[in-house]
Amino acid sequence: MDTIILAASFNAVGATKKGDDLKLTLDIGEPDATVFVSLPGLFSTLAMVDDGTMGDTVANDGVYERSYPVTTPVEVNGQVTADITDRA
Repeated sequence: MDTIILAASFNAVGATKKGDDLKLTLDIGEPDATVFVSLPGLFSTLAMVDDGTMGDTVANDGVYERSYPVTTPVEVNGQVTADITDRA
């Protein structure tokens, strides 16, 4: 069975300043998955969480979130992609 992405969001477009946090959210409706995202030029295997830490607002709700601190100014242009392994 394929995992269905119910919703996705990413709060950055264009220039991001040092000290900003990028916020990524991926709703797959399944709490027992492993989710990694990539954004060319910034990160290639950032783990998303559904455990109430690192920017995740509600643990075990099937919505994987992550706050990513920007340590140097960066131009955010690209496509966020996800690698999802569900419980099946």
